[in-house]
Amino acid sequence: MKKQTIRKTGTRRAIIEAFRVLVNCKDFDRITVREITDLAGVSRNSFYSYFRNTEDLLNDVVHDRILGCYWREEDGRWCAWDESKEALIAFFDENRDFLADVFRGSDGFRRSFFFELCLDILDLAEIKSGFRLPENSNIFLAGGLSALLTDWLFNQRTVSPRAFTEVLYTELRRRIPDEERQNAEKETVP
Repeated sequence: MKKQTIRKTGTRRAIIEAFRVLVNCKDFDRITVREITDLAGVSRNSFYSYFRNTEDLLNDVVHDRILGCYWREEDGRWCAWDESKEALIAFFDENRDFLADVFRGSDGFRRSFFFELCLDILDLAEIKSGFRLPENSNIFLAGGLSALLTDWLFNQRTVSPRAFTEVLYTELRRRIPDEERQNAEKETVP
């Protein structure tokens, strides 16, 4: 790996780590790019070479974690359905406080972010299976799933990540033919 590539990877990682530290200390909507760059020890230009704003940074951080529920980087393969389901449940369980802290008081952004997050989850499941759901089906599922997720995070309802994920996987299993799903389980590359 070239020295400049290593430095760039380190800069991006420093920005993400600084962001995670700040999210634990203050409300997301009060975090500034200057605070992130000061804590990371990088310039504002460096920040903007990776991210448009703090919302873009947040989206990138969460998307990478969600992708990790479906793709195993260490052995270059898609996870089996049950494995990815359990990883998704663990993600929501482990990150409940983080997600709740980030979105407290950011109602409009929260709704759009969770909707986009659920669309990403559905897209990853489709890529993994090799089967495309009808577009309206994705939008409908993402809307329902994001409402469940928001309800669990902010209204202290009994809908747990397990229930959320069970709804998702039940719908996917219903819509993706068994043969397509089984073929996807056998594949080791995207």
